[in-house]
Amino acid sequence: KQCVFNPTGNISIVCIDCGLKNNQLQILCQLGAKVTVFPWNHPVKQDGFDGLFLSSGPGDPQTQCRETITIIKSGITSETIKPPCLLEGTQYCFIASQNHAFAVLTSHVDKDWSVLFTNQNDLSNEGLIHNSKPFFSVQFYPEHFAGLRDAKNLFQIFLDIVQSYKLAKPINAEKYLVEQLSKRVNGANAPPPPPAFCSRLKKVLILGSNGLKFGQPGEFDCSANQAVKAMNEDNISTVLLNPRNRRNSAEPIGSDRFRRTLILLSLNQVYPYAITPQHVELILRMHKPTGILLSFGEEISLNCGIKLHE
Repeated sequence: KQCVFNPTGNISIVCIDCGLKNNQLQILCQLGAKVTVFPWNHPVKQDGFDGLFLSSGPGDPQTQCRETITIIKSGITSETIKPPCLLEGTQYCFIASQNHAFAVLTSHVDKDWSVLFTNQNDLSNEGLIHNSKPFFSVQFYPEHFAGLRDAKNLFQIFLDIVQSYKLAKPINAEKYLVEQLSKRVNGANAPPPPPAFCSRLKKVLILGSNGLKFGQPGEFDCSANQAVKAMNEDNISTVLLNPRNRRNSAEPIGSDRFRRTLILLSLNQVYPYAITPQHVELILRMHKPTGILLSFGEEISLNCGIKLHE
């Protein structure tokens, strides 16, 4: 089924959902667009909308997106744009969130297309733009809210170009995109940074992850240790709650043995206990950290943080 968001928006955008992120939808609506979301395999008629947004999604597009590609090829002939790194032709590099296993080989790019962004770590392609038509794509997440929002302006650029074609006053997509992104990274035009909760972090509590079970992915297995190293390099003291040693986790929280063990562990500031609100509260009282990091321990740490907040 199709779903309509912000029905009173002044620009009508159709979004094909291949793995739509909630923040992609929120940004488009906040910028004044009416967004109609279709499933990845739902046919879309080209009349009745001003622009087309193809969301990012997981998997190999050659094997998992054939129906979507067929729909785009057969049913849509109007000019469309997709906004989901170094900006080609400039010295501007954008900090972008990404985690993908597929990329377009620049050696196989058609002559009508040019490279838009390039990953400066492995030199893989991070975006393409058509030389004459208003089509462009990126291979990262401009909507991410994990930290810097360097590329968020791509959504406004997308809607500006759509609006120009709607008013029959088309603008050059490549020139406008480079111009607007260059303005954003210019120090005089950069948005002010968000206010900090404190002037400087001195100590943080890091919630790690439980031990791996057979068959589980291990992307969080070493992330807490990496976080400790990164914090120490920035002269920030760390306290780590990482439930690797399950023998201590069974001790009653109020017992004398638990308290003695807790005092001994506090010397090293590493606690091998289960991640529970009760354990976290005890450690918070003992160490009084300036902040707490929840994103290094999967859902267990995130859910614990939610319970503490409540």
